[in-house]
Amino acid sequence: MTSNPTKPTGLEIAVAEEGLLLPEEEEKAPQRGRIEYWVTGAISLSWMAFHLWTTWNGELPLFQHLAVVLAFAFSLVFIWNPIHKGEDGRRPVWALVVDGALWLAGLLTAGYLALNFQAIAFNPGIWSPVQIAVCVTAIILCIEGARRCIGWALPIFAIVALAYAFYRWNLGIFTHSPFTFEHVVTSVVFTRQGIFASPMAVIGTFLSVFMIFAAVLEISGIGRFFIDLARAAFGHRQGGAPKVALVASALHGSVSGAGVATTATTGSFTIPMMIKMGIDKQRAAAFEAAAGIGGAFLPPIMGAAAFIIASFLGVPYLAVIVAALVPALLYYWTLYWVIDIESKRLNLPREAKDSLPKIWNVLKTRGFQLIPIVVLVWALTAGSTPGRAGLYGVLAAFVVSFFYKETRLNLMRVLAVARSMAKMLVTLVMAVTCVGVVISVLSFTGLGLRLSGILLDMAGGSLLLLVILTAVASIILGAGLPATPVYLVLAVLVAPALIEFGVPPLAAHLFIFYFGVLGDMTPPLAISPMVAAGIAGSDPLKTTFTVMRVGLAGWLIPFWFVFHSGLILQGDIWTIATAIVGAVIGLFLLAVALQRHYRRSMNWFEVGLVAIGVFTLIFPNLWVNLIGVAIAAWVIVSQYRVKTDVEPRYLVAS
Repeated sequence: MTSNPTKPTGLEIAVAEEGLLLPEEEEKAPQRGRIEYWVTGAISLSWMAFHLWTTWNGELPLFQHLAVVLAFAFSLVFIWNPIHKGEDGRRPVWALVVDGALWLAGLLTAGYLALNFQAIAFNPGIWSPVQIAVCVTAIILCIEGARRCIGWALPIFAIVALAYAFYRWNLGIFTHSPFTFEHVVTSVVFTRQGIFASPMAVIGTFLSVFMIFAAVLEISGIGRFFIDLARAAFGHRQGGAPKVALVASALHGSVSGAGVATTATTGSFTIPMMIKMGIDKQRAAAFEAAAGIGGAFLPPIMGAAAFIIASFLGVPYLAVIVAALVPALLYYWTLYWVIDIESKRLNLPREAKDSLPKIWNVLKTRGFQLIPIVVLVWALTAGSTPGRAGLYGVLAAFVVSFFYKETRLNLMRVLAVARSMAKMLVTLVMAVTCVGVVISVLSFTGLGLRLSGILLDMAGGSLLLLVILTAVASIILGAGLPATPVYLVLAVLVAPALIEFGVPPLAAHLFIFYFGVLGDMTPPLAISPMVAAGIAGSDPLKTTFTVMRVGLAGWLIPFWFVFHSGLILQGDIWTIATAIVGAVIGLFLLAVALQRHYRRSMNWFEVGLVAIGVFTLIFPNLWVNLIGVAIAAWVIVSQYRVKTDVEPRYLVAS
């Protein structure tokens, strides 16, 4: 199978979306004398060193620390995301002037905040013209930086929020007290309820170390280790290729917490393998994308979400990942059955065992790459702070990278680690500071509390209607924004309403986070499906809708743990056991309904009955749940009465 040289690969699409350089470009860049490459590399290395040093020796005063982080972000966002590029990839002079002016303004603004943090903290509320100008400049730069990183959706939200803050006429139930210009801009920048709110504190302190950890593992080649391990365990099974994609993407995604990176990394190997085994391009891309997206809610890393949820709720990080574990595993459980049924329906070939790596050999030769993950989890469970645990993981990853020459972190690879970390952090910092504008306005106008009351009134006492309204709001926002800013906005807007209704706080926050993540499989964003489609050569829009279908479990699981708190391991043993068993059965039925097949094809009446079984297992009523159990028993018995004489096929090497 040859690739079309004119068609971009999934990896090229991914790095284009992220603004990164391909490895071969990074190697050539210094030889081409690219000043930008070395400048951004030096800034990225300094940023990484800052986080490692402050994690080890202690952070600066929080406001000053976050101002320094903002300075690093400002120093890179306008270089990596130019306002305009010509056809030759270079900026015209006017674009250089604009970006240079914003770059300088960002450094001066953040530098002022960092150097004058004490004067700001102890100010009695009388602000100088210089301080007002600094606030205005910071707000403009945060909004513009977010626009360049993630598009217009969130900046428009922030601009509307500011317009609402300045609007002083009658808006009915949304009317608020009049605020001065000075009060609005200083509240956004100088208080802890604005751009330096708790989400920025999480990202600017310990989460940054986890970004370094993920970057070290990625650059040292752990993605290939996960693929080899998955091939050794599942490659010989029927439909081994998609199962390899599932397991490898789950392992990789749990570390990276990024659906796009996981899809690009594992998909570049697994998607061609699936196509070679007989799966059509569209489904091969969909299986990989759905598996990659799920990594964002699979512990231990979960992107930024686990730490921000813990910060919002004031609970330990460990409590969040324990609650998130079972729902994430159930998502992959459903995907496994979808893939397994598809493999049997198409009678996909198996790979011969003698052509696959052996599990013991993979673990013996590359198993050392699991040591950093073990160290990280051990440190987290042993009581270390998240920042220190992440630092121990980084140190362990650096040490074990020297076990083999091909994984060794030489100077160029360390530079690649720093650039990868910085690229992730720039996007996150710009997103959360832009969200901070919204958080500030919702706070000092009181709109956040009023919106919760409005949602409760609309629900009319129905928890089902309330969670449906919340899901719709999450989907609308998630279709245009990355998961973290979606979660941050909804955590302020709608999570309080869910909690006030009686939903456990962890369940409420995980609910909105799930729907924020699922925005990555919803048009128009859908970056992961587009990356997968680029690798497979399939139609991006059709692939996206196929991902939505095969990943349907992700849309139902949040409803499950809202109604069954046992699914997030809250409650007594009976509550937890019945919730998990019901979900396992219900999601198996979902996989059967999605494929309209188990051991034989099913007619639409049977599919409808199975769908009823799925929904009867969601609601917290034992007698209703028993209907779903009975339907599951009927499916299994009726299907196994059919004799299958399909001979296993094996893939013959060409």
